[in-house]
Amino acid sequence: LEIINSAQLCGVRVCAIVSDLGGCGTLWKQLNISTDNTVFPNPTYSDTNIWVFADMPHYLKLLRNHFLDEGLVLKDGTEIDVHILNEVLAKDTGEIRLCFKLDPSFLTLKGNDRQRVMPAKAVFSRTTAKAVEV
Repeated sequence: LEIINSAQLCGVRVCAIVSDLGGCGTLWKQLNISTDNTVFPNPTYSDTNIWVFADMPHYLKLLRNHFLDEGLVLKDGTEIDVHILNEVLAKDTGEIRLCFKLDPSFLTLKGNDRQRVMPAKAVFSRTTAKAVEV
């Protein structure tokens, strides 16, 4: 809060912060942030709130985990899950591969390995998406 106050006293209007969720969400606990409450009162301007977001790598890993564990429902109602990537990998063999960034082990990660960002990026990479289209 001290950093927010200092920034705003210099003329920067803080409307949102991004947190990496390190330290078991200590800041989020202090600010009473949860999935149901994603704002806290602006310490400098009491008539406004500040929005709180998790960092993008965290969201990417969460999306990947949900995709692998439960699947996803697209806007048009189409349901997709890890099987679509298993099919791509089964077809994508040979010298020249379309889906060269996606290692089969990225689809079966467990425990702390799910904290790595690179496998999550590979699951949702442009090359993986293009391989699914083919």
